[in-house]
Amino acid sequence: MKIIFCTLFFISHSLAFAATNEFFDDLESFQKNGLSIKSQRATLEASQDSRLAKSLFWTPSLSLSAAKSKTTVNSTSTSDQDYWMASASVNLFKGGADLADLDEAKANESAQQINLISEELSVELSAANLIFKSLYLKNSLRAQNDQLKLKEDSLKIVKERYSQGKTPLQEVSKAEIELSQQKNKVRNAELSVVENEKEIKSSFVVQIKTKDWPISLKQSFKFLKEDDLATDHLPTVESKFFKSKSYEFELASHKRTYWPKLDFTAQYQESPLSSRDQKQIGTTLLLTIPIWSKYETASSISSAHANFIAADAEYQIAKKKAGLNRLYYSQKVQVASQNLQEAQSNLEKSKRLYLDMIKSYRLGRLSTNDLFIEQNRLISVELETANSEFTYHQTIAEYCTLLGMKISSCVNRQN
Repeated sequence: MKIIFCTLFFISHSLAFAATNEFFDDLESFQKNGLSIKSQRATLEASQDSRLAKSLFWTPSLSLSAAKSKTTVNSTSTSDQDYWMASASVNLFKGGADLADLDEAKANESAQQINLISEELSVELSAANLIFKSLYLKNSLRAQNDQLKLKEDSLKIVKERYSQGKTPLQEVSKAEIELSQQKNKVRNAELSVVENEKEIKSSFVVQIKTKDWPISLKQSFKFLKEDDLATDHLPTVESKFFKSKSYEFELASHKRTYWPKLDFTAQYQESPLSSRDQKQIGTTLLLTIPIWSKYETASSISSAHANFIAADAEYQIAKKKAGLNRLYYSQKVQVASQNLQEAQSNLEKSKRLYLDMIKSYRLGRLSTNDLFIEQNRLISVELETANSEFTYHQTIAEYCTLLGMKISSCVNRQN
């Protein structure tokens, strides 16, 4: 007996483990085909290039040019160009605006890195919901088919009782109507499954492997405490933070346009191209002091300040909501877990109760209406159990995403 129990335990544990791995494989498949993730990666690469460009502000701009032209007016040559030239220019002072621009680019890059992580988590959550919905709809279809079988069996029993003279013909008509209505429900459930498969294929995933609920109630799940993960490091908050910092540095850059600029330029020229015996070297030190820009500088500072205030407000709101959402979802997971436990328990009771009702009906102790009521109660409990499984899994996935964790990493955390 002990060997049989251990064998059954090992088989059930292996099946649950396989279902979980298939679920994680499906999530990876959705992410590999996610076009929005590819878009975010391209945006990240652009922000990295922008940051690199800003970091080279201290290097000179170098150029080479060559010209050979001739202008003739009334058969008389008036001018010609015949030379090559190398030039270099560098900004020596800009009031620190270049440093502010670099800080802005770094903040934008950090924000985009978080945006990429957030998009990956968002795609994973959407994929998980599609998978969970698929399981829910297939379980609902299975329950409707089971109910159809019960209706068919009920019609046979009612006809037997009618042939024995134990029930009137009206009871047979009622059973036929119940069977017809149940067939309609089965067809609608089948259509819902097809619709869900269409949604999955629209995500460029041909078929999912997950055949059973991947997260069981017996599986250990650690609820993170409030101090386990700082709210500032949640992706939804951190992205807003870096965006706010980028606007802050943009504001600093605009303010420094009031400062004078000092630029140095050096040029080397040889002409003509055929001999290059004439050489020229020129240097320029240019000091530019802004005096009046038709209020454009003040206007740009005002706009930058407004953008910073708005971005900082979004950051503060996101931070507040994230803290409240963490507490709410921690409680929501526990409630969903309790609801699922009760639903599974009620389903087992309803199945046993229905078997007893069938026996009583065969013995003539219950009416046909009582039988139909019990059948409807059974299908209601089966559908409620499927819905509880769906809600439980969906809530865990949402909670993991809120914490900025992949579902696989989140679920596998052990107490």
